[in-house]
Amino acid sequence: MDDRDQYRRQRRRVFALSFALSFLAMGFIAVFAVFGLVFPGGDQDRGPQQSSGGGQPVYLPSPQDRLTLLAVSEGPAGGVLTFALVGFYPDTGSMPIAVLPQTLGLPGGTLRRLYQAGGPQAAARALRVGLGVQVDRVAAGPGSALAALLDRAGGLDFQLPVTLTDPAGGVLLTAGRQQLDGQTAAAVLGCSGWPGGEEQRCNVSAALLAAAVNTHLPLALGSRAEDFFARAVNGCTSTDLTARDYADHIEAARFMARLAVRPAQGLEVGGSHGPSGAFAADSSTLALLRTCFGPQDAAP
Repeated sequence: MDDRDQYRRQRRRVFALSFALSFLAMGFIAVFAVFGLVFPGGDQDRGPQQSSGGGQPVYLPSPQDRLTLLAVSEGPAGGVLTFALVGFYPDTGSMPIAVLPQTLGLPGGTLRRLYQAGGPQAAARALRVGLGVQVDRVAAGPGSALAALLDRAGGLDFQLPVTLTDPAGGVLLTAGRQQLDGQTAAAVLGCSGWPGGEEQRCNVSAALLAAAVNTHLPLALGSRAEDFFARAVNGCTSTDLTARDYADHIEAARFMARLAVRPAQGLEVGGSHGPSGAFAADSSTLALLRTCFGPQDAAP
């Protein structure tokens, strides 16, 4: 299968998911309107509001509720860095997630080197220029902080497609269905012993993160949501997320949680390493990333 066939296959999958979830969203909106259900809270000047039969506002998502986050999980000193582009697009009912290779070649150097030299903002700027994607916010922190969040949320069930080894050559995890706690999930993300190398690590990590989001999105509906957001931000070593971001997007998160679907989807990246060791994304991957994470006026 050549790059164009692979791209067409992934794009059809993404578009089909977005269409189906958008259709479901419209159906649920109609039900909420008929029965007078109300989404409480949120800024009244954000997003379109329609009136239910009782004259109370019903939240409807819009493109201005979108947010694309670059999240970075740091392993131990000198270890693996996980760079994840996470899209939050309630107007299409989708949350694409792509984990990018550390060695991805960008203007000014590899993604890892740019991050080490200038932090997440430097990495975000290079991704905007080099890939043509939109990055609205950044968040970076140690893998231990991610592990603590997952433990607090309750872990997740995940199908690991391959057996992983640790740096000493011992078995870290065997292939198969796994119940992962936070520490084990962070160890999977930070593992260097992938049989298929960096590309496989990225693709399985994206699927793992999508599974975590889908499993724990219902947290947005409960009283723990604000505390969970605060802990996530406080666990970062560098971020430009603020309490205003929580206020602006919590209703959209509740909306997506109430749909009771699995909006997060891990995307697959492909490419090759050149003579310098830098990873060059293939044409299908570049097109997929621009389709999913491009500026809003270019979004499907």
